[in-house]
Amino acid sequence: MPLQNQIESIFTIVGMVLCLGGWVVFYWGTRLSGIGLGLGLGYVFGEILSRVIALEATQQDMLVLICSVVGAVAGYLFIRAVTRLAFFISGLLFGAMIGRLIALFVVSRQVGAVFAWDTQAITIVLVTAVVTGLLAMFLQRHLVIVITSFIGANYLVVGVAYLNQMPVPAMLAVFILAIVWQGFLVKGLFPGSRRRHKAPAD
Repeated sequence: MPLQNQIESIFTIVGMVLCLGGWVVFYWGTRLSGIGLGLGLGYVFGEILSRVIALEATQQDMLVLICSVVGAVAGYLFIRAVTRLAFFISGLLFGAMIGRLIALFVVSRQVGAVFAWDTQAITIVLVTAVVTGLLAMFLQRHLVIVITSFIGANYLVVGVAYLNQMPVPAMLAVFILAIVWQGFLVKGLFPGSRRRHKAPAD
């Protein structure tokens, strides 16, 4: 198979995965990676600790098992916290950029005014950044669905020759369909999360 066809196939497969289940991949991928990392670190810590305090074979195995389980739980909780923090920081930065644009717009409405980092501009940027950061942290499910749908739609347009003939309409159509599909998919997989949290969750 020519290299170009291989590249197009990769784009098509990745695009389909992202469009059909981007949130699911993100949700389980982050959690399984956290559990795996914590499990490994807990196992290593248990092995070292059991040798340091010179336990018997059965006690060593028990200690290693306990450390592994604790490490897996800690890794799961840690990755959830890191994920929320990452979304908050991303939203904070994005909000700061939006805030600066709003501040520039406000200044442009004032005759003869020149943009400067005065109290008004700083307040606008800070408030917009914090609000956007909090929204990104608590609405991360929607953000991931939108982001994975957008990336997946672009990948499919690159990978599928027919879609590549009309890139913009095809990308928009696939993008919208992917968002709708993932919305129904997430509701089906996590039916109780909306009732529990009212706002989407982790």
